[in-house]
Amino acid sequence: TGLTYAKMPRGPMPDKFKDILDYLEEKEIIKIETTYDGDYKKIDVIALKEIDKTIFEADELNLINKAKEYVKDRTAKELSELSHEGLIWNSTDDHKFISYDKVKDLKMKI
Repeated sequence: TGLTYAKMPRGPMPDKFKDILDYLEEKEIIKIETTYDGDYKKIDVIALKEIDKTIFEADELNLINKAKEYVKDRTAKELSELSHEGLIWNSTDDHKFISYDKVKDLKMKI
């Protein structure tokens, strides 16, 4: 994505993530729905428009499809736990940016 990610309690979070979602919602590209299941808050981001696939190169579309396949049957909790494995997570202080030079150690390989 080219974004900078920070170590947050439940996993890596892109910098200005909330601003990005707010912008996309304001432009009516997505809709955000929040529901609760007991103590758990569930946030669904729903696409309101089809993406223009012509802006992506074939290898980028391939990576997007692999990522979708990787996450489709996993819960948010499972993905959070996977993101906490390895050097990239354990060598970064809470709420600090994650160094790109550690990405090669990422355990969530797709």
